Amino acid sequence: MKKLSLSKEYDLLLKQNNICRLNSSDIWAYPNFPHQIVNNYGWKIHISAVLTNAIDIAQRFFNLNRKKCWDFKIIASISELERLNLGYYGNSQVGKFITIYPKPQNVLETLEILHYYFHNEIGIAVGSDKSYKLNSNIYYRFGTLLSDIKNIDHRDKTLHPFKDAQKIPRP
Repeated sequence: MKKLSLSKEYDLLLKQNNICRLNSSDIWAYPNFPHQIVNNYGWKIHISAVLTNAIDIAQRFFNLNRKKCWDFKIIASISELERLNLGYYGNSQVGKFITIYPKPQNVLETLEILHYYFHNEIGIAVGSDKSYKLNSNIYYRFGTLLSDIKNIDHRDKTLHPFKDAQKIPRP
């Protein structure tokens, strides 16, 4: 299937499932219900995909999620998935096609369900995460969560040197 056809089919799939970008520059699309993140730290589960299986994985995930009601985000377009997997948004983002934010008490159950549904699929390794049961497309980690659905990170990211840090002379 041509990339243009994939793009149109993917856009239609998102629209049919009421998933949309918050603004035109966002690379993520969200379901039309409030984000359920309440803590600064928690579990993230990533489902990875390549261009050729993204639509199938997304459709199966949406069908499954009608029953499970997980909080999640998904890449907003096929072109964004291609850029993401090529490292355009940085190595930390590679492979993160769908990000699920499970409730803390349901992490293992969620991983088991996703393993059952997607273990035969091909994906791109998510370097910052652990593979679940050696899956090539189910990854997880515990880390910082952004409670702002717009993904505005308000954390202080300035580097503060140690008080006793040595200065390196310039050549």
